[in-house]
Amino acid sequence: MQMNIPFFKDLKAPIYKKRVFSGKEKPCENEFAITSNWDIVIPEEISPQIVVSSNDLREFLRVNAGIELPVVKSDSIQRSQKKHIFLRIKEHLSKTKPESYTIKCSPDGVSIEGVDDSGLMYGVFYLEELMKFRKAPILKYQNVKRSPILETRIFRSPMAFYYQEELLQINDAYPDNYLLKLAHHGFNGIWLRGILRDLVKTDIFPELGKDSEKLLKNLNTLIKRCAKFGIKVYFYFTEPLAFKKDSEFWKKYPHLKGEPHKEFYALCTSNKEVKEYLKEGMKYLFKNAKGLGGVILITASEHHTHCYSHVDLRNALNLGKSKISCKKCKKRTPQEVVGEIITLINSGVKSVAPDAKVIAWNWSWSMYEKDPQKGIIEKIPEDVIIMGDFERGGERTIDGFKHVVDEYSLSYVGPSERFRGTAQLARKLGHEIYAKLQIGVTHEIATVPYFPVLYKLAQKFLNLKKEGGTGAMECWNFGNILSRNTELANWFSWKPLPENIDEILTKIAIRDFGEEAGRSFVKAWEYFSKATDYFPFDIQFVYWGPQNFGGAYPLFLKKKNVHMPVPWLLPKEVKYNNIFSDWLMKRTEFGDRLDDFCKVFGPERVTKNLKLLCKEWRKGVSLIKESLNLVPKELKENAEKEYIVSAAILSQFTSTVNFVEFTYLRDKMYEEKNNRKKEMILEKLKDIAKDEIKNSLFLKKLASEDNTLGFHGEAFGYMYTPEKIDRKIRIVIKLV
Repeated sequence: MQMNIPFFKDLKAPIYKKRVFSGKEKPCENEFAITSNWDIVIPEEISPQIVVSSNDLREFLRVNAGIELPVVKSDSIQRSQKKHIFLRIKEHLSKTKPESYTIKCSPDGVSIEGVDDSGLMYGVFYLEELMKFRKAPILKYQNVKRSPILETRIFRSPMAFYYQEELLQINDAYPDNYLLKLAHHGFNGIWLRGILRDLVKTDIFPELGKDSEKLLKNLNTLIKRCAKFGIKVYFYFTEPLAFKKDSEFWKKYPHLKGEPHKEFYALCTSNKEVKEYLKEGMKYLFKNAKGLGGVILITASEHHTHCYSHVDLRNALNLGKSKISCKKCKKRTPQEVVGEIITLINSGVKSVAPDAKVIAWNWSWSMYEKDPQKGIIEKIPEDVIIMGDFERGGERTIDGFKHVVDEYSLSYVGPSERFRGTAQLARKLGHEIYAKLQIGVTHEIATVPYFPVLYKLAQKFLNLKKEGGTGAMECWNFGNILSRNTELANWFSWKPLPENIDEILTKIAIRDFGEEAGRSFVKAWEYFSKATDYFPFDIQFVYWGPQNFGGAYPLFLKKKNVHMPVPWLLPKEVKYNNIFSDWLMKRTEFGDRLDDFCKVFGPERVTKNLKLLCKEWRKGVSLIKESLNLVPKELKENAEKEYIVSAAILSQFTSTVNFVEFTYLRDKMYEEKNNRKKEMILEKLKDIAKDEIKNSLFLKKLASEDNTLGFHGEAFGYMYTPEKIDRKIRIVIKLV
C-alpha cells in the first residue's frame, strides 16, 4: 500500500497541463511556424513507442500552442495538401549508436529520423525542446544530428518504496504519465530492488519463491509498459542474501550456514548448491521475464550476503587472510569470493538473455583492497560492466583542512582517484565503465526535491565523459525527483554537448523565468555551486548531522548525551520491512552528541564552514528574491518554486549552524567554573535560540507552500512538516 504523500498526485498528472505559448510570437528571418495546416506523418508499420512519440508531439502542440494536428499514415499523404512532420525509422543508420537521430527543419516540412524507435522518440522530444526555448511553435532552418554519450541512464520513481515489495505496488509507482516524464528527462532505465528467493523458483531450494508467479506477472506487465517509453527494467541485487538465524531454511540446510553477522547467517558461496542457485535463479528470472534490462550487483554490502560481506580488510597486514569463522571461505580471498559470485550471476543471465547488462557496482570493494589496480576486476568476465562510485575516495581541502569524500556528493565534482583507477583498469581489461551518481540530492541535504548546484552537476558529466563512461545509475532510493537537475544531466548525456555550461543554463533560465530575470537565476546557481565548496564533508556529518530535519530539530539546554537519530528513516511513523531491523531502527530520539557528527572537523570548524556556506548561498537566494518581480506572470510558479527550494536549503543549513553552535557553547557552559562567564554564555545561547525560532518559522512558511519540502525518499516520509516545526518551536521557546 502506498502512503499518502501529497505531491505524488502531481507526479501522476499529465505532462502537459496548460497553454504556455502566448501565440504572439512571429517567425524571424530563417524561421518558420508550424500551423494548423500541418500534419504528423508516421510509418505504415508502427510500434507502441512510435504511437507514444506521435501522440506526445500532438499533445505538446495542442496544449501549449492550441494547434490541432492530425496523425496520418505515410501512405495517405499523397492526398493531403498539408505540410508534414515526418517521423521515420531509418534502418540504414544501423551502424550509428542506438537512440541516435537526425532532424531536418525547413519551411517545406520537418523530418525526424531515428535509428530505432527510441531515437525517433528522443528526436520528437528534442524538437519540442527547440520550440520551448523559442516559446512558440517556431523553428529555425536547421539540421540536427544527436547521439547518446551515455548509452544507459538509470533512475527511479520517488513513488517506489524501497523497504516494501515494490512489485506489489508497481503500477502506483510507475503510471504511464510518470514513465513519459522519465523518458522526457532522458532516462532509459529504472531500477527495482530484487530479492532472488522471492522472485524465482528452483529445484535446488524448492521451498523458496512461493509468490514468484504473482511477482513475475507484475514484472512482465511493467516491462511491457516501460518498453512503450524506451525504458528497460533493472534489478538491484545483494545476493546471495543472508537468512535470519531463526529461519526455517537452516533447519533443512544447516550445512550451508556461512559467516554469522548479528542476527543473520550468510549463505556460504563455497557450497555447490549455493553456486547453482545463483546461476539457475538468474536463468529462471530472465527466462520468465523477457525483455528485462539487466542486473546491478552490490557484493560488499550493508546487507549480509557472502561470508566476507562484513569483513573489512583495509588495515589487515595480509590482504585476504582474515579471522572469519567459515572454514571453507577462510581458505579463499574475498576477491575470489566476490569475483565468483559475479561470474555465476553473469553466466545465468547471459545463458538466456545475452544482451542483458550485468553491472558490477564497486560499492565498498575498498574494504577488500586498497589498490583498484588489482583484485576483484581481474576476476570478472569481460562482458560484465564495472560501475564505480564517482566521488567516493575523493580528497578535498577546505581552509587548509584535508578530508576524504566517502559518500555520494554534489558539493565535490569528482571523479575521485579511486574512480579513475577503477575506470583505467576496467578499460584496460575490456570492460565498459559506468558511474554511480546522485544527481538530485545526496545525504549532504536530502529533504528538498533537488539541490540546485547546477554548475557542479554539469561539470560532473563533462568529467565522466573524459573518463570514458558509457552509462550511469543516477540515483539511490532517494534523490530521485525529476527537476532541473535531471534535465541538465540529460543535456550533458548527449553529443553534441552544449557549447559551455553558461550557454545551456542561460537558455533554461530564460525559458523558465523570462528574459529579464533569467540571467539573475543563472548567477544565483553560480553562487550556490560556489557555496558548497565550504561543505564540511565527512561520512559521520552526512549520516548523522541534523541538516535533514531542518527547523524541526530542537535545541536542548539540558544535556541529554543521546546519540543523534537516524536521518534517513522514520521507524515510528513508517512501516519498513525487516531489512534494517538492527540498532539503526532504535535511534529515533533527538540526540545532542556533537561527536556523532563533528568529530573529524570539530564543532568550531563545522560552524565556521557552514557559516561561510550560508553566506555565499544567501547571495543566491537574495538575487532570486529580488528578481521575482521581473518574472512574467505565466512563469511566476517556476520562479517561486526555485526561490522556495533555495531558501529552504539556506534555512536547513542555518538550523544546523545554530544547533552545533548552541550545543557546543552549552557544553562549555557546563564546564565553566566562573559564574559571570556562565551567564554570558547563557545570554549567547538565548540569542541563538531566538534566531532559530525565527529561522524555523520561516521554514514552516516555506513547507506550507511546497509539499515536497521535508520529504526523504528513503524514509518515504517527512523529516519536517509545519506540525513538526511547531513542536520544535514549543521546546525552544522555553529557552528564551
